[in-house]
Amino acid sequence: MRLRRAAMLIMMLAILVAMAQAALCQEPGESFETAPAIKLVTGEITLPESGYYILNSSRSQHIYRLDGLQGGYRLTIILEFAGIEQGRAAISLHKESGEIIAQRRIQYGVGTSQEMSIAYQPSIESAPPGSAHYLALSWYSGSMKYRIRLSLESMEDYGLGKGDAGSSPESAMQLPELSPGKILELKGYLASLDDGGDMADRVDYYLMGARFNSSKSILRISIKPLSDMRVSASLYMDDHRVAYGSSREPGGEVSLEVPGEWKLDERYSFTIRVDNLADKNGGAYVIRAWIEEQNAAEHQATMVKPPGGLDERVLTMIVMAGAASLIAISVLMIFLRRRRIYRVEEVGWWGY
Repeated sequence: MRLRRAAMLIMMLAILVAMAQAALCQEPGESFETAPAIKLVTGEITLPESGYYILNSSRSQHIYRLDGLQGGYRLTIILEFAGIEQGRAAISLHKESGEIIAQRRIQYGVGTSQEMSIAYQPSIESAPPGSAHYLALSWYSGSMKYRIRLSLESMEDYGLGKGDAGSSPESAMQLPELSPGKILELKGYLASLDDGGDMADRVDYYLMGARFNSSKSILRISIKPLSDMRVSASLYMDDHRVAYGSSREPGGEVSLEVPGEWKLDERYSFTIRVDNLADKNGGAYVIRAWIEEQNAAEHQATMVKPPGGLDERVLTMIVMAGAASLIAISVLMIFLRRRRIYRVEEVGWWGY
C-alpha cells in the first residue's frame, strides 16, 4: 500500500513538473486574452527554458500573464536581447486593468547584445493576493531575439509569511503587544521610486498595543535603515501624532520617544508609520521598540551613591573643606620656603 501511494505521488509530481515545463515553453500570446499564464514562485524562471523567442513584423506583440506577484514581494524582469536587424521595440509591465506600471524602450543593431531590467515591488493595495500582471514586448521595426529571466524575491514585513505592512492605517500590520522588560524587534522593506512609481511599496503602517507598569514610563522606538535609504517615522496615538523624526543622512537612524502620564490598568494603542523619505533608494529597515521604566532609572541612580548614606550637601561641604585645607597648606609651604631662602642669603652675606 505504501509503495502504491509513493508511486502515485511520484506520478503526480511528474505530471505537475511536465505541466510547468509545458507552461514555460508556451508561445507568447498576442493579447491579454491569449497570453499564457506563468506561475511565479520565489526564485528565478527563464522564458524560454532554452533558445530564444523572435520578435519581428510577423508577430508585433508578445504578451505573458504573470500570476503570484503581490504585496510583500519584489519582481525583477531581466531582458536579454540581440539584434538580428536594426530596429526598435519596447518592454512594459501592466496591471490586470491594463494600466502601465513600468516601460522601457529598446534599440538594437545587427548582432548587438544587451540586457535591461524592470523591477516592481508593489504595496498590498496595488497588488492584493490573487492579482494578475501582464508583461508585454511591442515591436516597432527591425528584428530581435530575446529571452526573459523572472526573479521573485520575498520582501515581507515583520516576518516570513506575514505579508506586506499596508500603506494606510486601514491595512496596517498588527504587531505583538509591548510590555516592560520586552523588546519588540522586526524587519521591514520599502521600495524605491524606480520599483513601480506611485504603485510601489514606499509606506508601511504598523499597529502596536502597550501596557505600562509605571505612570512615568517612556515609550522608545528606533528605526534604522540597513542601506543607503533615508526614512521618516511618525507615531500616532488616538489619531494624534505624538512623535516624529527623519534620517539626517542616508542610512541614518530615527529615534522616537513618548513620555506620558500612563494609567497602569489601561492598554494603549499606537500606530507606527515608516516612509521612504527620498525615494531614490529602497531596502530593509529594522524597528526596535521598548519601554523604559522610570523606577528602574531611579534605582540605578541610588546604586551609585557612596556607602554610608551621606547626603549630597554633606559631601559638598567635605569636598569644599578639603579644598580649603589644601590651599592653606600650599600657602604655608610657600611662606616657609621664602623665609628659608631669606635666612640662607642673610647668613651668606655676613659670612664674608
